Amino acid sequence: NTTASAIRRCYSLGYQVENAVETSDLFKLLNDWFDVFNSKLSTSNCIETTQPYGKQLELQRDILKQMSHIMSNRICGKTHRLPFQKGILINNASLDGLHAYCNEKYGMEYILTSRLNQDIVEHFFGAMRAKGGQHDHPSPLQFKYRLRKYIVAKNTELLAGNGNVGEENCDSWLNLNITSNGNKENEPDEGKWKGWSKEFEEFEIDIDNNIAAEYIMDELTEDAMEYLAGYVVKKLRLSNESTQSGFT
Repeated sequence: NTTASAIRRCYSLGYQVENAVETSDLFKLLNDWFDVFNSKLSTSNCIETTQPYGKQLELQRDILKQMSHIMSNRICGKTHRLPFQKGILINNASLDGLHAYCNEKYGMEYILTSRLNQDIVEHFFGAMRAKGGQHDHPSPLQFKYRLRKYIVAKNTELLAGNGNVGEENCDSWLNLNITSNGNKENEPDEGKWKGWSKEFEEFEIDIDNNIAAEYIMDELTEDAMEYLAGYVVKKLRLSNESTQSGFT
C-alpha cells in the first residue's frame, strides 16, 4: 500500500509517472488481496483488509471480485490464461464458498485465511525428512516410526537438532549487557567512559560544523523523511511494548 501511495504522491507533485493512477490502483488492489488471504489475528484492528475473512465481508468480497475481474483477462501475447491466473480465480471462489459453507453448517463468523495454505504440510514433510538424516526418502515403516516420534516430541525442533552451519565463537552485541550486575567484569572503568563521552561530543561538533545551516528539502524528500521517522518511531514503540509485557 505504501508503494501505491508513493506513486500517487509523486504524480500529485508533478512527476512524470506513466499511467500513475492505474498503476497505483493495481498495486493497492494486489496489496489488499494479499491481506485478505493472510489474516492471522481474530481481533479487529485499524486495517480493514487484514481482518479475518467475514469481519468485513462486503469489502473483502469486493476485493475478490475486482481481483477476479483482472485475472479473467488474458495477458497480451497469450492465447489463454496463465496458471497463476487460474489459481487466483479458484482461490477467490473457494474462499467465499468455504466461508458460506462453514457459516451455514457450523455457525463460523470468520476464517483466519493464513491457515488456508500448505506451509503446515511442508513443515511436517520437512520434519519427517530431516529425522532420517541423509535418508530423506523413508519407507512406509520408517515413516510410521518417524511420525510416532514427531507426535510424542515436546518440540518439533528436536527432530532436527543439528544445523548446516557451525556456531560462531563470539559474543552477540544484541545480547550484550555491560551494565548488568552479572557482567561487572566487562564493565569499563569511569575513565574510559569519560574518554568515550568526550570523543563523542567532539564527533558531534565536527558533524555540526560540516552541515549547512539551512538544508532545503523538496516536498518529496520531506515526505520520505517523515515516513522514515514514523517507521522508526513505530518500531521503537512496538519494541518498548513487547519489552514491558515481557516483565509483567
